[in-house]
Amino acid sequence: MKRFTLKALGATLLTAGMVLAGITAPAHATVAATASMSVTSFTANTTVAAPVTLSFTDTAATSTSTYAQLSLVTLALPSGCQTTNTPSVCGISSIDVNGASAPAGTSIEKVNPGIFKVILPSATIISSMSVTFSANQLTVGSSVGNANVTWQVVSGGTNVAQSGYSVIGNGGGGSSMVSFTGTGSLVDASSNTLSNFAASSPVPAFTISGSSFTNNATYSKVGVIIYRSSPSSEYFTLTNTVSTTATPGAWSPNNASCGVTAISLGGTSQTGSSGILCQKESWAFMNTTGYAIRIFLPSETSAAISVSVGDNVFTSATDGTYAARLSMSSATVNGSFFSGGVSLPVTVGGSSPSQPSSNASASLSLGISTGGVVAGSPVSISASGLQSSAPYTVVVQSTPQTIGSGNAVSGAVNTSVTLPSGLEAGWHTLTFTSTAADGSTITSVTYFKVSSNGTLLSTSSSIPAELANTGMSDITWQLGEITLALIGFGILLFIRQRKRNA
Repeated sequence: MKRFTLKALGATLLTAGMVLAGITAPAHATVAATASMSVTSFTANTTVAAPVTLSFTDTAATSTSTYAQLSLVTLALPSGCQTTNTPSVCGISSIDVNGASAPAGTSIEKVNPGIFKVILPSATIISSMSVTFSANQLTVGSSVGNANVTWQVVSGGTNVAQSGYSVIGNGGGGSSMVSFTGTGSLVDASSNTLSNFAASSPVPAFTISGSSFTNNATYSKVGVIIYRSSPSSEYFTLTNTVSTTATPGAWSPNNASCGVTAISLGGTSQTGSSGILCQKESWAFMNTTGYAIRIFLPSETSAAISVSVGDNVFTSATDGTYAARLSMSSATVNGSFFSGGVSLPVTVGGSSPSQPSSNASASLSLGISTGGVVAGSPVSISASGLQSSAPYTVVVQSTPQTIGSGNAVSGAVNTSVTLPSGLEAGWHTLTFTSTAADGSTITSVTYFKVSSNGTLLSTSSSIPAELANTGMSDITWQLGEITLALIGFGILLFIRQRKRNA
């Protein structure tokens, strides 16, 4: 089994994580680029005392762009740098574009703690750029070693000059990401399958397992998370959590401070001498707080795994359908980074198995073909079996917008709504919510992807892989929600963690 390699992992994770979180498109353009950093050695949890200059040159740049996006794995921007700012507010002393000072009106948009955009006042072919931070402006996370930097020159959300070019210190690198899945189970202490939880209640002890992973995947990080991404992002909560930047503690069955009472790898129970680290983590993403138990193995493995979580460690969320997820990722092995795991559907509240199932149904249909303009296009809604005059809503998100609401007529809805303008590039969810005749909540969700120029790229009736993985992100500035989707969260979910050795 291969050791966790921070340099290789960081270069890959940043590119892959940004794709999964919807920050950038997954397509990679051919590049002829070099990049460098004036400082390449860092001490964990400190500020960088020296000025830091990040430089980029692309000899093949041909497309105009209004901004360049820069991502830093181990470094975080000044706390006063929020959303859109002048460069000085973000600790930047100078910006050069194509060998000259950046034009007046150039601004900085903070995307996440370590991701920001240099926004130019007009479209430009960006052949070179450098950004200099003044002394004591950048802070270092828990990772110790070389910083990983990704430049992307972007036009309207689509990479046009270079996609996912990564540097580690002053050298280049990067590798491909391979998703994997597996079979799994979620059982209680008596090995009974768990699929339904009471709303807003302590969760009894459970064991979640995964095995038979595809694509020859290996992993060294494991997350236990229970979440949903629609109609709104929501997580089962954990008490006594720490930030994702905190240093994990040593795990043993007798010191289950992270809530994990047992871990088995390949059928072998792990002990306090196994070198496993663990912690309960929380992070903020947009208007949601994510929660996960994060486990750090001392080395790469492909073995079947089971994780037992203690009684009342998690607290359930509100009624709805969730995913209990064993999220896993690996260091770079043989040129590929593996990310995936096992997701198992669970229900909170709603009808119990002994109650008759609802005959209600609902569907959403986009009245637009691939390549058509999204803004202003119609969405047909058809629902039946509802309460006679049940209220309904139609919400589009990432940033939630209610684009339709009303009441059923004789238990049915047959209407249409219009998609708004201003939807950013990437995946969006469209959710219809109402109340079935038996009192249960009925939802219908469809997913659609918008291009950088506002046209429809694709649609899906199930959670796209890009969203499902973001919810599994390991840190705040990815998160990725994905969604973890986890989109968990993400995806979001593995940029800021430190190197782990046996």
